[in-house]
Amino acid sequence: MRTLANRGNSLYHQRRRKRWSAKLKTDQDCERFIKDFWERRNPDPGSPQNKFKEQYYKRVAYAKDHFHYLSAAGKDDRARIYILFGPPDRIESPVVGAPKPSSGAGGLAVKERWIYNKIEGIGENVPVEFTDPDKSGEYRLVTDPMTLFRPAA
Repeated sequence: MRTLANRGNSLYHQRRRKRWSAKLKTDQDCERFIKDFWERRNPDPGSPQNKFKEQYYKRVAYAKDHFHYLSAAGKDDRARIYILFGPPDRIESPVVGAPKPSSGAGGLAVKERWIYNKIEGIGENVPVEFTDPDKSGEYRLVTDPMTLFRPAA
């Protein structure tokens, strides 16, 4: 049952996760937590259909199919951002970066920039940049993550 509780983890910051996971002692606690977690996010509270939950699982499925999604093979930050904010409105790719110091003059890091026209509570024309310095297909977030979680001024 605890694996079910982990499904919603990417929506929670690590500190929050530690706080609530200590309270989940039984399968019944986990079931109640999961039910309450999704109900708090239900755009139509009390309705058996939760569009937020459906959208979340569609994003997770897309991330698993298109990115190195949080698997043993690695972690691709594009998957996390896609799950949190959905598909970007525009993708600028590839953006060629600066030479990698460890690779000499010939190696350039591969970059990708996602542009969101609007992210509710964050702002408009939000750029999110990723880099794949090893050209492994596993992109890392370059944009300061705090700018993605601070309310817009």
